[in-house]
Amino acid sequence: MKLLGAGLLWTSLICVGAVYSIKLKKRVDILEKTLLMLEEMKMLLKYLNVPVNEMLKKLCEKDYLSELSFLYECSFELQQNRDFPVAWRDSLENSSHLYKSAEIDRLLQLGQNLGASDAENQIKLLDLQTVYFEEYLDIAKNKYKKQGNTALTLSALAGCMIFIVII
Repeated sequence: MKLLGAGLLWTSLICVGAVYSIKLKKRVDILEKTLLMLEEMKMLLKYLNVPVNEMLKKLCEKDYLSELSFLYECSFELQQNRDFPVAWRDSLENSSHLYKSAEIDRLLQLGQNLGASDAENQIKLLDLQTVYFEEYLDIAKNKYKKQGNTALTLSALAGCMIFIVII
């Protein structure tokens, strides 16, 4: 019975390390998708000069942005005749688990100004937000590189040590 308990503890510690590693990787993926979203927005404004409602519809058609659930929610709210800044804010607040607070603040700032000025100023704003999200992505990638594999390895070693001590 002791052996079974030690084995289960070891397995659970390995799972904890794996979950942490997966969580770090998911964060990198979300930030990469956010950068893609910002680039898509910029291209839609620069070359097609589409209004915000149409922009969101086009973004929702992109399968690679499907993890950014707030886009779909915001698009739905716009179809219900809500103002864009309010719909953007509400949908971001409902998806706050995707981002850290500084990132949400950046996206909220984008939502307040998107569609409120000429295309050139909106493109400049998107460029600025892209710079910030590139920095966030670099930080997330470094954290994943440093801690992702280490967490899994350390949890496996800790599990081995506990397994040995119990036996």
